[in-house]
Amino acid sequence: MKTANFFTLGIDIGGTFTDLVALNSSNGFCETAKVLTTPDTPQVGVENGLAELLPKIGGGDNISRVVHAT
Repeated sequence: MKTANFFTLGIDIGGTFTDLVALNSSNGFCETAKVLTTPDTPQVGVENGLAELLPKIGGGDNISRVVHAT
């Protein structure tokens, strides 16, 4: 049986960049993504960041919490 790694996902939508950080607090493993912010449709920047980040952590099923800031 595979043991899942559960990550906290932090998303910060800034004026120029949208930053995403996935942290596994049980072992300290961290992955990041930085993409351009899309001011008229900020969700597109988040989607682009997730497309880059999720493969690095084994997919969205490994996220247990999301924290968002702007």
